Amino acid sequence: MPIHMYRRISDDDARALVAYLRAQPPVKNVVPKSVYYMKLPRAYGPPIKQEVVAPPRTDRGKYGAYLAVPLGHCIDCHTPYTDKGMDMTRIAGGLTEPILAAIKLLRPSAAHLGNRGSSGW
Repeated sequence: MPIHMYRRISDDDARALVAYLRAQPPVKNVVPKSVYYMKLPRAYGPPIKQEVVAPPRTDRGKYGAYLAVPLGHCIDCHTPYTDKGMDMTRIAGGLTEPILAAIKLLRPSAAHLGNRGSSGW
């Protein structure tokens, strides 16, 4: 899960997500104990000490980035990685990433959507 992106969700949206999840009926099932095949960090950054506010919806560029990064985490699949992390100059570039050292998953570019965005997908 892209925990590093969730830190940027606005306080209002985080409260809305919690309210939605709490409103769902419970599901009864047995959940096995989690097993991690990678070292987990001790923390995902310092505590957030001030309110996180979403950009105004009237600023289409900033609000679109807000939807694509912390809420949709589109960049996690549609932005190439380099040895220094995500290449933020090539957002929506698509990439091929080895999965489980044997399977390759193609993550397509969203650039072909043009100005209409994902609404026509």
